[in-house]
Amino acid sequence: MKAFARSLIVGVLLLAALLGFHPGGVAADDGYLQALADPYPMNIDAAHRATTAPIFRAEERIAMWMNLPDGAASRFITGSTGAIFAFSDGSLNVVIGDDDWNNLALSATSIVAYGTASKVAAVYKFPPQPNLDLSLHIDANHHATTAPLYTRAERVVFWYNRADGSAADFMTGADDVIYTKYDGTLDFTITDKNWATLPADTTSIIAHGLFSNVTAVYVFPPK
Repeated sequence: MKAFARSLIVGVLLLAALLGFHPGGVAADDGYLQALADPYPMNIDAAHRATTAPIFRAEERIAMWMNLPDGAASRFITGSTGAIFAFSDGSLNVVIGDDDWNNLALSATSIVAYGTASKVAAVYKFPPQPNLDLSLHIDANHHATTAPLYTRAERVVFWYNRADGSAADFMTGADDVIYTKYDGTLDFTITDKNWATLPADTTSIIAHGLFSNVTAVYVFPPK
């Protein structure tokens, strides 16, 4: 399955959770998958006005989410835009509020507008970011950095993976609350105390944005 189609399906599962549907039932509904497999185009201009042709049902509720480079999806409409509905002719014409626009992960690949009754999807694709680095970088001094991947000023949580396939939370103390910078990057130093808690067979460290669902990974060199 293509990554873009997979992210659309992940998005409809997200929609199911938001609207209280059972994910298994949504995933099995051919109508959802049909709409997501061949979406319509959506335009978003410099003022963040999202528009489509008359493709939806009249005045139906529209859900929106963002797709991420790893195929994950996350909501970003939380308040300033308000509830979104198609016009009486089935078109979409809505300005995404500034606060909601700032909720977009800087690494987002697309925005989906989804008709909750018609099961029609429209997609706006962001210009591709060449050579986007999705890694968590950690240097010899345990200074951790990323490219601008996340939502601005969001909290990031961490865990580590071990050679036996298990995982455990990492950096969970009261002083270990980490937020991204306003440019969507991570830039902090892991304390020696925290670093010492990593087991000898740790294979990777994961940095996961709680709002955006963006994940960056540091892979330890083979021993």
